[in-house]
Amino acid sequence: MIPNACSFIGKGFNPVCFNDRFYSKVKEQISSVFSQHGKSPEVAENKLEAYAIITGMEPTYLWFQFEILYMIAKDFGLSDPEAREAIVRMVSGAVNTLLESHLNFSDVKDLIPVRPLKDSENDINNILNTKLKEIYKKLVD
Repeated sequence: MIPNACSFIGKGFNPVCFNDRFYSKVKEQISSVFSQHGKSPEVAENKLEAYAIITGMEPTYLWFQFEILYMIAKDFGLSDPEAREAIVRMVSGAVNTLLESHLNFSDVKDLIPVRPLKDSENDINNILNTKLKEIYKKLVD
């Protein structure tokens, strides 16, 4: 299983691979326990490393950004509940728009005319691409 920190609040995405010799009843019992922590789809073993990087470690790629946005929101005068709700709604809406709007990624990014980080996007993308591929290579080698 590739655990996800979001399991802490029952909203994890924890891909799991079972040995072929597991009885289906045992799988069901284990899956029932796992379901308390979020979704635990059964995946092929050769995909576990990819899931580790994309879902297991993923929150760390974003949390520090959410934290600074929260702090900036508070600096701008939003209360704690207002800042928290703004970030929750923004993150949820952003993910849903990107992945469910049926627009390509470029068109989604063009929905907002002001992109304060546009000049840094390539640098951020290069950091993610380099670091995550380094980690993946270590995991699969």
